[in-house]
Amino acid sequence: MRYLKAFLLGTLAAASLAGVALAAVSAAAMSGTVDDLRIELGPVLFLDIESTDAGTESTAGPAVGLVAVAGGLLNASAMALLARRRSAVKGNER
Repeated sequence: MRYLKAFLLGTLAAASLAGVALAAVSAAAMSGTVDDLRIELGPVLFLDIESTDAGTESTAGPAVGLVAVAGGLLNASAMALLARRRSAVKGNER
């Protein structure tokens, strides 16, 4: 249960951070200095901003979810490592 809780909290934190970062980049790009912007890593899209005569459109890609899952896995792994070290230290004290 502790690992699931650590995974969910890490996922929530990473998703929040990614969302705020994408919103900041999107707001800066929509201020009129950039016409089109596409942020991607290989085939995975993070953010796509397109300017047309009708207005500006911003689309967040599936990479936001991948970043969230990666953050959750990283947090759960760190929690497992700390739990392992804590149990090793308690074992040496006996």
